[in-house]
Amino acid sequence: LSEGIDEEYDNACIQIIRIKEDLEDYKVEVCSNVLTPSHIAKRAWKYANIKDDSKDKYLIELPVSVSVPRDFNIKGKRGNGAKQINKYRTPVVERLV
Repeated sequence: LSEGIDEEYDNACIQIIRIKEDLEDYKVEVCSNVLTPSHIAKRAWKYANIKDDSKDKYLIELPVSVSVPRDFNIKGKRGNGAKQINKYRTPVVERLV
């Protein structure tokens, strides 16, 4: 559908854009002010499972070397040792998605 044909569709598209912007703002805020070391967090932070049919949408992937607060709940892991990546869910991301 094209913009302007269906108001409900247009509003849903606008809402999706806003949520994605909020997720990016959250990433910048947390990487700058919460996670340590922040330079690694900024470079490594990745949202996983972002496709429509994905289970556990928008899990945050970070290296095991990044210290996270208690509200980062581990939902999965990949790799092992120093190269391990933890997959987290936070209350903020849960609310947004």
